[in-house]
Amino acid sequence: MGTVDFDPGEGVFEMTAMLLHEIFITKMDGNGNLIWAKSLPAGDVSSIAVNARGNVYVSGVFYETTDFDPGPGITNLIS
Repeated sequence: MGTVDFDPGEGVFEMTAMLLHEIFITKMDGNGNLIWAKSLPAGDVSSIAVNARGNVYVSGVFYETTDFDPGPGITNLIS
């Protein structure tokens, strides 16, 4: 709940929770610099894993229409 700055450096990348149970995921580079941050509507994360290539996998349940494309594109899935 509330607003958080997801950039750990001098920059600011604030995101605000719009729902009671919102999920935020961030991707950092090897030096801890923010690459991107993504918000997902209400849901429950059950597992997070990273493979040998650095790909991040998040599994769980979502309750709203959610954009699953972490980049500038849009891949909406509907619960």
